[in-house]
Amino acid sequence: MIYKSTVLKAFKDKDTGRHYGIGGFFSSEDAERVAYLGDLGFVDKEVKEIKPEPVVETKKKETADKPPFKHVGGGWYELANGERVKGKQKALEAIESR
Repeated sequence: MIYKSTVLKAFKDKDTGRHYGIGGFFSSEDAERVAYLGDLGFVDKEVKEIKPEPVVETKKKETADKPPFKHVGGGWYELANGERVKGKQKALEAIESR
């Protein structure tokens, strides 16, 4: 659970070294830390509890989606083996002939 509160006085957090300005938000997983800063008057005593969103892993694109050559400018293409050819059609033909 993450606890979030509005900053009332500017301060530097001793644990993280991060500076917080008036009107910003202070958030922490430690409810006691937020309550302590509230007692000192640095943050608002009204604390909001935020449930962290679950982490969703994204699949990496297949390498088959990428062409096996790279455009290097001026109509030139570099093949996977380091060879350079002029023209996209010639690059495709060079790959198919392997």
